[in-house]
Amino acid sequence: MRSLLAPAAVFLGLATLGGCGLQIAEPWGAANAAVGSLDESFDAGWGSGFTGSVDAIAMLSDGGILAAGRFTAFDARARGGLVKFSADGVPDPGFGPFAISPANASVHAVAVQSDGRVLVGGDFSGFAGGSTAKIARLLPNGQLDTSFAVGSTGFDGVVSSIALDSQGRVYVGGTFSTYGGSAAPRLVRLAANGVRDTGFAVGSGFSLDVNEVVVESDDRVLAGGSFTAYQGISRSRFVRLLSDGSVDASFATAIGTAANGSVNALLSTSTGILVGGNFSFFGGLETGTSLWLDAFGARRASFLSAGDTSAFARQADGAILVGGDFNRVLDRVATLRLARISSDGTALDEAFLAANGTGFDGVVRALAIQADGKILVGGEFRTFNGVAAAGLLRLK
Repeated sequence: MRSLLAPAAVFLGLATLGGCGLQIAEPWGAANAAVGSLDESFDAGWGSGFTGSVDAIAMLSDGGILAAGRFTAFDARARGGLVKFSADGVPDPGFGPFAISPANASVHAVAVQSDGRVLVGGDFSGFAGGSTAKIARLLPNGQLDTSFAVGSTGFDGVVSSIALDSQGRVYVGGTFSTYGGSAAPRLVRLAANGVRDTGFAVGSGFSLDVNEVVVESDDRVLAGGSFTAYQGISRSRFVRLLSDGSVDASFATAIGTAANGSVNALLSTSTGILVGGNFSFFGGLETGTSLWLDAFGARRASFLSAGDTSAFARQADGAILVGGDFNRVLDRVATLRLARISSDGTALDEAFLAANGTGFDGVVRALAIQADGKILVGGEFRTFNGVAAAGLLRLK
């Protein structure tokens, strides 16, 4: 693979420049000049890569990387929806391969518990030799953990998102309507061992699918999706719940009518909440498909003017990575499916953009940050800046 050179870093913000709504702002700094260039050492020795999309990336307790998605093989070897790598991108042959059924099954969500065990969710009926309807738990060595109480029926629909709270409880969102044979309309909370936690009461639940679940530091729950109601009350595709399952009424007032299209990505930080999807209005106001809210739900900034947002990640310096299927950010054309935004959502990192070159030839679905700050990117792409990169790569 060839290296990509980034020029001096420049911000572009939201004032005026040539009628484009832009202004030159302060530099990101020379230390960030290499951020966004391809790390050629990560996938050294890979062959054909993934046969399909990488939809989720998780960092493991041993420093390893877990890539999950809609694929059946990696480098021409059977790997049903899940592959483990070392921190430097070397495949771990001892973790799996997994027998996943049916043949077109997929893994959409991964969460790592505090003891290193791994929860995986998706669209499958069998995993690693067991009957595990749409959710399973793996031991740190990749073997199926049969102590996780899925029961004989599990979920009756796809698991799209898994999130953990400060007590280790497990939130699961998706397209399902039951769990273990009991009503669970698209969101449920489980104990760490898989037993349903009835202290989280969703009642009639969501009218349509939950695509993303995020637990905030105070254990309040953000849910985004394609739903238009929660517990029979109008809630347009985004809602915040208290830890008992009731609506956070003060937040609901702030966001108003919320989104007019699906919410697919959420990120909660100490200074606010990022919301992304394929909407064009939020709270009754025209907006892009990614926006920044304060901690109370009031809109602060909108930075993605067109396209779809699939993933967010926050770097150590507070900068935000945005991935999806778009070619314009903050009115700047040619940001092909990945961008780096200032911590307040008002400025684009031009050096990162330049380092990306021609960008990705397919949708970016997943982002993760390693302990050393390097960026993992997964998705449906086959190339990055003209270089082969089948589904997963690392940026500096």
